[in-house]
Amino acid sequence: MYSDKQKARKRKYRIPEKYLLILGILGGSLGGILGMHLFRHKTKHTYFYLVYILGMSLWVWIMTRVIR
Repeated sequence: MYSDKQKARKRKYRIPEKYLLILGILGGSLGGILGMHLFRHKTKHTYFYLVYILGMSLWVWIMTRVIR
C-alpha cells in the first residue's frame, strides 16, 4: 500500500488493483488492511475490505484444518 500510495502521489505507474487483491487473498490480508489505514490508501473501496476479510477467513479456515 505504501509503494502504491507513493507512486500515486508522484503520478507514476501504479500497482494494478488486481495484484493488491491477489496478495490479500494469498495471505497478506491483515497487512493489507493495516496498510490501508496506516497510509490512508484504498480506504474508500469497500471491495478491498471484502476481499481482505474473505482472504483472512480463508486462511483461518485452512489453518484450523491443518492444525487438527
